[in-house]
Amino acid sequence: RNEEDGTAVPTSIKDRLNRGRTAMLKDSQDVKLNVKFWNNEHYWVKDGAGVLRQLATGVSFGDRGGKPAHRIRQRFNFIRQLVEGKVSAATQRVPSYECSPSTTEPDDQDAARLAEKVSLYGYDQWRIRDVTTKVVTNALVQREGFAFPYWDPDVGPYDENGKGRGEVKIEVLGATEVYWEPGQRFEESRWHAV
Repeated sequence: RNEEDGTAVPTSIKDRLNRGRTAMLKDSQDVKLNVKFWNNEHYWVKDGAGVLRQLATGVSFGDRGGKPAHRIRQRFNFIRQLVEGKVSAATQRVPSYECSPSTTEPDDQDAARLAEKVSLYGYDQWRIRDVTTKVVTNALVQREGFAFPYWDPDVGPYDENGKGRGEVKIEVLGATEVYWEPGQRFEESRWHAV
């Protein structure tokens, strides 16, 4: 149901969302396994049914057996250095923004210069470098990474009516949080869902 007015969602939209969600969930167990390995949780495996299961090795479960307490199994993330090197190479430069005026009129040229200043201000204010680092890390670990900019109106200072000034925020999403029309590239899809 539509939360704003209580009307039912059209079946054509439901069908599209179901197709996209099914395609996204097809590889979601592989993505979740990659994330567990990235977080140094190496005792996980995908079974024949495609379900993630934790291996019963590595720790002692009291009287039930397991590995002896004096045996140490160290976990080491072998790809962390490779991924961090690639992320560093991809995010080390601070971009310089260039906005071209649409006409040669002085007002349009001033607006373009102002847009460049806002973009440079936003790089630090909106933490674009941190967002880029997270997105590139997601892209290398999960195969896809997304940044979702949005306007948050609930950021102060607040006026006398309790209304906030607002601010741009950016949410980083992974491969199991965004989907679109199956069989199309992300950029070419007519719709996207989060």
